[in-house]
Amino acid sequence: MKKQLLKTFRTISAGAFALAVFSTPVRAQWNLLGGGPLNSAGLTTSTTAYATFYAPLAISGNTIYVAYPDPGASSKMSVKNYNSATSTWDYFPSTTSSGISTAAGGYSSIAINQTTGNPVLSYRSNSQISILNYDGTAWGNVGDTESIQPTAPASAGPNTNVAADGNIVYATYVNSASGGYNAPIVARYDGSAWTHTQLFTTSGTSNAQSYIRVAVGADHSAYVAYADQPQSNRLTVRKFNTTSNEWDLLGPAVTTNTASYISLSVDNNNIPYVAYRDNGGKPAVRKYNSTANTWDLLVASGSTATSVYGNNSTFTTLAFDPINNLPYLAFVDGGISGKLTVLKFNGGTVTGSATGWEVVGGSAGF
Repeated sequence: MKKQLLKTFRTISAGAFALAVFSTPVRAQWNLLGGGPLNSAGLTTSTTAYATFYAPLAISGNTIYVAYPDPGASSKMSVKNYNSATSTWDYFPSTTSSGISTAAGGYSSIAINQTTGNPVLSYRSNSQISILNYDGTAWGNVGDTESIQPTAPASAGPNTNVAADGNIVYATYVNSASGGYNAPIVARYDGSAWTHTQLFTTSGTSNAQSYIRVAVGADHSAYVAYADQPQSNRLTVRKFNTTSNEWDLLGPAVTTNTASYISLSVDNNNIPYVAYRDNGGKPAVRKYNSTANTWDLLVASGSTATSVYGNNSTFTTLAFDPINNLPYLAFVDGGISGKLTVLKFNGGTVTGSATGWEVVGGSAGF
């Protein structure tokens, strides 16, 4: 497969969703992967309470997976993978029909197990956060039950995230009944039981959705990133300490002001990066500097820029090219009527406000 960059998006007018692919160097443009929508019926039925905008994807080698609430299965969660031989999207695994969850789901996250290469799925269902793992043959629970929450329901919102490394699974969610407010939780399954850690104590009536994200590096290190509500919603990152079984702070707060739409990724050299919308509404990317114990803005050497792009952004998403280890940043571009824009970091040395980031495809928005 040629080097490609993939991004899901929703086709509002048709109520369907599709996947775009950018191929280089043959034609510098975005094209639909598979020729059209993955599911012409849309993401959900009109009667479901779950969001219609969340169809996350994950890539393992040359295999692309996408998860979504399937209207053909009473909005239960379905997973499809792209069949390059037929240029079609097939239910995964091929022996499975639509609807792998026991009830309607939404607000999902799908990731690839660092050790097995198989997908793992998190989603909100019946006000609970649930996890399903693919073991190479079939989808099954992680632990004794599909739901992983010990007591209270989860609050509404885009707040589930998942990562896995062998028998260890990490998941994040917001617990709406902890102290009466929305408390951010990171859960860890150690192969036999779940441990749930509250990242901070909420106060007042603030909605601590926190954009909690979790990721695992190839060296088996696990990280969680979130907006710390008691600290003015500053972006904070923690690393799991396998000796103490605690989540230790990794460096100081990443930002000095409010951060939102957080994305967390680990590169091929096991260095964590975060992308986010900064206090001015613009996208920014920072890289952890283990020598200085700081989070450094990812811009070209000599740049005076304080963000990576001039327009306002939402839904920032960071990913790495597995071959060249180059970061890509996708986001909804507020400067061009909410179209998607994708940037690639080329680095180098610049002067002035140039950033070292370039638009993929030649122009912003597609």
